[in-house]
Amino acid sequence: MSAHTPSGEAGCNRARMLLTRMMTRSEDQPGLRLRLAHVSRRLPIQHEFLNALLATTSRALERMEAVEAQEALLGFRGALDAHFQLEEEVYFPALHSLQPDLEVEIEELVREHHALRDRLLVLEGRAGREPGPAVAQEFVELSHALRQHESREQQAFASEAPSEIRSQVPGDRSGSSG
Repeated sequence: MSAHTPSGEAGCNRARMLLTRMMTRSEDQPGLRLRLAHVSRRLPIQHEFLNALLATTSRALERMEAVEAQEALLGFRGALDAHFQLEEEVYFPALHSLQPDLEVEIEELVREHHALRDRLLVLEGRAGREPGPAVAQEFVELSHALRQHESREQQAFASEAPSEIRSQVPGDRSGSSG
């Protein structure tokens, strides 16, 4: 027997370990599946709410009233922070635990979250100090970046995740009716 061929009890233990690793991760972690399903129902609602806030905030910035613009941006940031927090603290870790191959995509999406937050904070600082049209245009550009980010999230998880996770990805219609 070669040194790499399992033999005796050690070989059986090694084979059991391999079989255990091959089991579907979600079967090993039903709590993660439930958490993922719960969050997956919340994320599309948050996306719709954020889209409505994007429109409301954009209209407030177009009116060029400094106080209204700052309040609208602050409200939008609060909703965006809550959304990113849900993704970063619950959704992404659950996805990663069930599908570790998504690590690179998740890390990139979290970096995008930080960049988008930073852009919004800079915009908040500019509101009221700079001409309204410039701030309004920057917010429109930020809105486009947020929509592109959301599309990247959906594409990354829909194409990379196994079918049981794809059915939980917000915006993906390939796996389930909801």
